[in-house]
Formats: sequence, C-alpha cells, structure tokens
Amino acid sequence: MSIKQISLEEAEAGMQIAVDLKDSNGTVLMPTGTSLTATSIKSLTRRGVESVSIIANDAPSIDQRLENERLKKRLGKLFRKSATGKLDRQLMDSVSLYRIGKKYDE
Repeated sequence: MSIKQISLEEAEAGMQIAVDLKDSNGTVLMPTGTSLTATSIKSLTRRGVESVSIIANDAPSIDQRLENERLKKRLGKLFRKSATGKLDRQLMDSVSLYRIGKKYDE
C-alpha cells in the first residue's frame, strides 16, 4: 500500500484519503481513511480543492465493498417493480455506474 497524490479530476468514488484533507484554515474536510464518493468529490470541487492524497492499492477496501453491496441492495429495492424490461435494466445499470462505478450485475 502506498500514498499517491492525484488531482481531484482524477479522483474516483471508492478511493481512500491517505492524509487528512484540510481547507486553507486547517479545518479537516475529510479524515484519513475516508472513502471518496461522487457527492464528496463534487463538494470538494466546490470548495476549491485541487488535489488529494489517496491510498493506492489495487483491491477495493472491505468498507468500499460493503458500501457497494449496500448501494446494490438499495438500487434493487428502487427498481424492484420495474427491472423487468430492457430499458429498465439499462436505467438501473446507468444509475449503478454513476453511484458505484460498475455495472449492477458485476
């Protein structure tokens, strides 16, 4: 496991913060070990954060896998009555790609 400095534009949901991310006043925005989400990346962009230090490892963390499973279950509930048609499945896959970063059935 190593630490890698990347631009916020390169950041992806699921990456873990390696070093406390602080604003210009020294306030901790995200503590070490926090997993980035699409929402947190957008928030950091609005705050003017340009780069982050992430934990560079090839395998997703256990926390991220659990979060992905939670999101898959949530999507399954949201689409439980409509996931029978091809277009419904494409919509569910698109939402999954947006939220998790991979297809729903992977």
